[in-house]
Amino acid sequence: MRFLAKNYGMDLNSVREIIANTIDYVVFQERLPDGKKTLSEILKIEFDNDKYKITPLYLFDKEREQFFLISQKDKL
Repeated sequence: MRFLAKNYGMDLNSVREIIANTIDYVVFQERLPDGKKTLSEILKIEFDNDKYKITPLYLFDKEREQFFLISQKDKL
């Protein structure tokens, strides 16, 4: 980010805003103890008042092997 800001005459907050406007969601993947890969978390990325706002949306419960909505704790 600092490279973009320095070499293209942009301030750091502008670069952060561009990144946040480009990336809407981040998806994490991990390997379970049995060797299987699974999605473990889905986050929403926003930029508000010169700061990133990261909102967890879904979380994988390893014990139950199910996805849950973070805000509602509903099984998907």
